[in-house]
Amino acid sequence: NDLFKLHAVYGFFDDQVAKSNPKISHTVLAEPTISKGKFSVTGAFFYAFLTDKMGNASWIDVPERLFVYAEPAVQFTESLKVGVMGEYHTNTLDNNNDNNEFAYLGPKVYFTPTEFIDMDFFAAAILPMGDGDGTGTLLNYTEDDNFLFDFGAEVIFKF
Repeated sequence: NDLFKLHAVYGFFDDQVAKSNPKISHTVLAEPTISKGKFSVTGAFFYAFLTDKMGNASWIDVPERLFVYAEPAVQFTESLKVGVMGEYHTNTLDNNNDNNEFAYLGPKVYFTPTEFIDMDFFAAAILPMGDGDGTGTLLNYTEDDNFLFDFGAEVIFKF
């Protein structure tokens, strides 16, 4: 059982390599996991380094400039793990727009009934943190939205 793991990715985006004035953006993603016995904490940090003039930044295939994720969890049995996920999203590529930020909070259950099937289920409250001007890239909430709910499931078959 490893105490600490880190998955890290760097992205370099250049839309105009051969031009004298290229459009460049950089992104970083770090996903640490700390595990000790039945307890674990998984996290993620993503940041896009974009130019202040968005027209001069290369297009990145990510709908926001910053997000942070943390999920403490407990492994109850070999086939059942339960966590609580929390996320913060900027919900925009524009670093001058803080109207569309939101937090995401809820339980997540991991179930492995056999060695060939992994399942996870989650429910979350989405809590708008700004006025919501409708220009968000992930969630276009408006100032009339107090909170929203999200539910999901994933089933993975291993062959």
